[in-house]
Amino acid sequence: MKKNSLFVPVRFYQIKATLRGIRPPIWRRFLVPADFTLEKTHRVLQTVMGWENCHLYEFRIGRETFGPSDDGFGENKKSDKKVTIGEALKEGERFVYTYDFGDSWEHELVFEKLVQPEEGKLYPVCVDGSRACPPEDCGSIPGYEMILQALRGPKTQEDRELVQWVGRYNPEFFDLKSVNRALKRMR
Repeated sequence: MKKNSLFVPVRFYQIKATLRGIRPPIWRRFLVPADFTLEKTHRVLQTVMGWENCHLYEFRIGRETFGPSDDGFGENKKSDKKVTIGEALKEGERFVYTYDFGDSWEHELVFEKLVQPEEGKLYPVCVDGSRACPPEDCGSIPGYEMILQALRGPKTQEDRELVQWVGRYNPEFFDLKSVNRALKRMR
């Protein structure tokens, strides 16, 4: 079977990604073909979460670590370009995706179930989610919490600068249609 968006692979993985350490949770549920490599899945995660893909990343599945093989980190890391989601995961399995080793955004991913494709639907696709992803380079969870505090009502000069820096950022907003338009451009 050809691997492009005109031909639908038989198996799709429904995965839920939740950003660790933030309450209320920031999460996404999406479907990817079983033949997607972990590298392609990284690109899907960047899109559905709202990240900008400007930092290093890795997947930890069981005792194995996968990521770009040329990043200089982790001598035991396996290439994410050679392993598919279907090869790496078992149904119900939990794994970790870390993005930006400076801010260390850890996402808990759960392979929820296998899903049959819908006629005429293009994949990958995001099916649900909640809340906006933190802005890039905001300083991990403590920096994100400072932004949230500043958005509730800037009291200091630093608060005002943070509000100006994040611009029109709304931490409660998640736009499913916009995410799926971006995924459509990926195909």
